[in-house]
Amino acid sequence: MSSILRKNGAKDALAKYSNIKLVGTWAANWDRAQGLKKAEDILTAHPNLSAIVAVNDDMALGALQAVKARGRLGKTLVTGFNGVKEAIQEVHKGNMLATVLTYCDSVGKQLVRTGINVANDKDDKSKYTIDTGTIPLDTKLLKKISESLK
Repeated sequence: MSSILRKNGAKDALAKYSNIKLVGTWAANWDRAQGLKKAEDILTAHPNLSAIVAVNDDMALGALQAVKARGRLGKTLVTGFNGVKEAIQEVHKGNMLATVLTYCDSVGKQLVRTGINVANDKDDKSKYTIDTGTIPLDTKLLKKISESLK
């Protein structure tokens, strides 16, 4: 479900810009090797591709390998999702445009609260949304995070 929501969110955001053409979506099953292979195929079909939006950092890191191998670093931007150590480092180095940090501890706490409420019949909603918040890009914070991950 997470992959569908992330994909649809990206598509909805991109659709707001008439100068951006979405050439397609492909599944890479949260896997770096599959992300690499899909990105190689996409770059073969679209050699001047401007960006790859991956819904997971492992797939993004695979795509980044393909971008580097094609000499497209800085020409084909890559974004990911999850804020894993290696992706944050690649953003800091300027090789990836972005990764979206996820706060699993906050999500976990909310899931437990929701489960307790449902078990006690205090909440009968069939769909739940957990707001993890939004943090604007702060390069000083990014540098601090990158340094702490070394």
